[in-house]
Amino acid sequence: MKLSTWTFVTLLLASLFMTARAEAKNLQGHLGLGLEQSISGISGMTVRYWSGDRVGIHATLGGGLSAGVGENQDEVGSSLGLSAGMVYNVARSLHANLGVGVRAAVAMRNEALRNALSSSTDDTRQGDDLQFNIELPIVIEYFLSESFSVSVSTGILLAFIPAEGAVVTPKGNGGESVPKTIGVGIGAGSITGSLGAVYYF
Repeated sequence: MKLSTWTFVTLLLASLFMTARAEAKNLQGHLGLGLEQSISGISGMTVRYWSGDRVGIHATLGGGLSAGVGENQDEVGSSLGLSAGMVYNVARSLHANLGVGVRAAVAMRNEALRNALSSSTDDTRQGDDLQFNIELPIVIEYFLSESFSVSVSTGILLAFIPAEGAVVTPKGNGGESVPKTIGVGIGAGSITGSLGAVYYF
C-alpha cells in the first residue's frame, strides 16, 4: 500500500475514534442493497441487514453464464460466487463506520467453463471446480447521504486452493493460486478491488 493511502486510512480511523458517540449513525433495522466485491474477490449484488446498531449481516452473490462453449459449442459454462457473514462496528461516527467481521466464501466453476478456459485440450477434466475461503474483513463504510454509502475493505484471507487451481483470485495480498495449498493474505483487498456501494431503505 502506498504512503498516501496509509495516510488517508490513518486520518479516517482517527476521525472515527475522536467523534462523539452521540453523533453515531444508527443502522438498526435498516436493509441495504447494492454491489460489492469481498476480499476473496467475489463480486456482485450485496445485501446488508443491521439487526442491531452495531451488528450486521452481509452477503454478496455473483456469477455468470457463457453459452456456446465446448468442443461442439453446445454447452453452457457457468460460475458462481457467494460470500456471507457478520460485521460488528467497533467505531462509529456521524458519516462513517469502522467494522470487523467474519465471512465464509465459496466459488464454483462448472466443467464446461473450466475446460473452455484451459489453454490446452490435453488439460480437459471432468467435474466442477469448487473453492472455499474464510474472510476476516475490516470494513470502512462512509455515508454520502442518509440512504447511500460507499465502502472499502481489507483484512485477513484464508484461501483453500483445490487441486485444480484457484477458482477466484482476489485483489491485493492473498492472491494465492498454487493448487493444493492454503493461501494466507494479510492486507487482502484494495481500494478499487473491494469497493462497495449500497442504498439503505
